[in-house]
Amino acid sequence: MEELWLEDWQKAEDDLFLELDLPEDVGETVQLYLNDSPQFVSKDLRKGGARFSLLGFIDTLRHSKEEIRVFSVKVFGRRQKLICDGPLFRVRCRWKVEGVECSLQDLLAKRQLRLEWREKGKAENRVLRLWRLWEPWAAPLVEPIPEG
Repeated sequence: MEELWLEDWQKAEDDLFLELDLPEDVGETVQLYLNDSPQFVSKDLRKGGARFSLLGFIDTLRHSKEEIRVFSVKVFGRRQKLICDGPLFRVRCRWKVEGVECSLQDLLAKRQLRLEWREKGKAENRVLRLWRLWEPWAAPLVEPIPEG
């Protein structure tokens, strides 16, 4: 299942849509909903298609305590009989760093600290802050982290 980044959505401003194309005879109504939320949008299927604006979900996603939220769809037939229900895609709401590994190496009269990690989501203007344990009141060393 594809994972999208919420910050990319926020850059879309006023034109962010999901277009569903289904076989024409699959159902009459389709409902797009955010799992674990009462928020949903229903549309009548027209020639097997429906178009949903996703901007109405941004505030819910932005204020979510969850890292990832899942969008799903329900398709209904006559008399609102449920035909199918399933997940479509995920939206990452929070930047996450995982798998942090560090190594310290003596090089001549200096020490080299190497940090590696995996990121989920995207971050800008990242910096590494290191505090001296023997001077916790002192300002930290600040090193920018290059993109990529």
